[in-house]
Amino acid sequence: MKTGQHLRILAQIAGRVDQEDFMEAWLSASNHQELKEAVLRDERVLALTLEPGTPAAALIGLTLSEVNMPAGTLIALVSREAEVIVPWGATVLAEGDRLTIIGEPVGLRMLGQRFKRRQSIEE
Repeated sequence: MKTGQHLRILAQIAGRVDQEDFMEAWLSASNHQELKEAVLRDERVLALTLEPGTPAAALIGLTLSEVNMPAGTLIALVSREAEVIVPWGATVLAEGDRLTIIGEPVGLRMLGQRFKRRQSIEE
């Protein structure tokens, strides 16, 4: 890795640590994947967990080729229990899977609105 790239990554991490929601995300992380996401949270990455009772539950049992993704977005990784799966079209999504989705900010916002749990005012 080149020095310039190292500096850009360090600057991104330093900027993330200064954001208001960083400490809450860091302290609420329950595993190494969530810690990584807390540090690397970015407008081009979306993490989504497939849990019953959430809008994302609609994806459970679908293959990736059946998932309607906005243009410019891609499910890059599927974390299942202690395993990380590099997905392909025939990968079947299961309850508890944590998807790491990358792509254009507009598409990721659309996915977030569609599949993220709606928070109540009390939360």
